[in-house]
Amino acid sequence: MHKDSVKTMFKVIDNLLANPNEGKFRSLPKTNKAIQNKILAFKWIVKFLELVSFDFNSNETTAELKNYNIAVLNKALDAINEHVVSLGGQVKVALGFDPTKGGISTTTGETRLPPGLSKEQSDKYDPTKTIATINQIKAQRESELEGKLDDRMIKIIQAGGNSSSIKQMLQDID
Repeated sequence: MHKDSVKTMFKVIDNLLANPNEGKFRSLPKTNKAIQNKILAFKWIVKFLELVSFDFNSNETTAELKNYNIAVLNKALDAINEHVVSLGGQVKVALGFDPTKGGISTTTGETRLPPGLSKEQSDKYDPTKTIATINQIKAQRESELEGKLDDRMIKIIQAGGNSSSIKQMLQDID
């Protein structure tokens, strides 16, 4: 059951990232048997989804995503992937794209150019450089997010627990 639950949790977040404008992926029907057995049956999965902004308490029939934050959703996918890998498993690449594995034709064995890359450019194309650039951008974004989270925590501590002050300060920061 744990494996199916983790797959379902991954699918929920992956669907949100792949379809950010589709409302049907922003809610989970609590009456659905699969949701009941694979998500609601496990408090740790509910808590995890609450961290990405799902609200399980406001509505009796659905859990609603309250705030779409792509950075948080990507971190959630990374966390699920790390969990699965730590157990010896493997997660399929989100959104079906992996630039390190898409360059070889499965039928002919010949190298195929990435989309939008000409033959002249392919001589200069270096997948390791592209991956390094992606990782650099990802690290920069995570650093910026951590700084913002630190700023928010400081403001919350300074507010002394007054919920209306905290809400106003967080709105001011954003």
